[in-house]
Amino acid sequence: MKTEKIKIKKVKDLSFNPINKKFYDTISNDAQEQQEELRISIKELGLLEPLVINSSNIIISGHRRLKALQDLGTKECKVRIIDFENEILGLLEYNRQRVLTTYEKVNLWKIADKELQKFKKLKRPFDKSSEVVSSEDGVLDIFDSPNEKDLTDKIGIGKSTIRKANKIQKTDPNLWDKVGSGEETLSSAYKKVKKPRIKEPQPSIDKVDDIKLAEIQKYNPTLFLKVQRGEVNKVDAHNQVMEELLNVNERRGKGTKRTKIGLSKEIKILDRRYKPTIKEWINEIKKLYPFTYKDYIK
Repeated sequence: MKTEKIKIKKVKDLSFNPINKKFYDTISNDAQEQQEELRISIKELGLLEPLVINSSNIIISGHRRLKALQDLGTKECKVRIIDFENEILGLLEYNRQRVLTTYEKVNLWKIADKELQKFKKLKRPFDKSSEVVSSEDGVLDIFDSPNEKDLTDKIGIGKSTIRKANKIQKTDPNLWDKVGSGEETLSSAYKKVKKPRIKEPQPSIDKVDDIKLAEIQKYNPTLFLKVQRGEVNKVDAHNQVMEELLNVNERRGKGTKRTKIGLSKEIKILDRRYKPTIKEWINEIKKLYPFTYKDYIK
């Protein structure tokens, strides 16, 4: 990067940078009001800070000031000529003092992140030794970190905002333009494109006349929905539910949920499995009810 001293240039010879429109709002009412305030300020106080341009007379910093000078009919102005290896980053850095809207921050982040990825691919991170975004007046450090988090922090935008903006742009580009013009806020636009989460209706058991369907719904609601959608045959689903109710696995993992099938059925299952004698049953009952079993066992 080459930096030159302050020079005097004819206003008519200076050109706006086309990149500027990609991320800065110039059409909303707020932007127009700010532009008018700047024009009045320059008319009363003059140009306090030189415009920053490249050697081709294209603006790097000072687009609004140049517009004000043109509107005022100013013939000449002071400029500082700087050529950047990466002009996009130079333009972004020199305009970092601007108060940005959410719309502008999103556009700024998209362009800056794209440039960041280019440098990462080339294994050339933005650091303070790089001449890509440094000047004799001091280090320009908005891009001095190679990670996306620092980039979002310095621009002042969160991942949630970026996600919502991407959703709006992808779903309805015209709606995103309205966010830029101030007709819509990010929140109101996002609500319009966000799909509501629709819960699948759960048919009431009271409305189900078929006993088999009622049993399937009671013991396996997920399987019941598959039957309702026609994915599983009703008879097969009912057989599966009954099999699950009567079947007791030899081993159960920790925390496994077990469906209650009734004391009588549980006792029958235990009797078939262990075949205990009456004495063994009584001994187990004594352990469970050491103080009351005599009152019930004769």
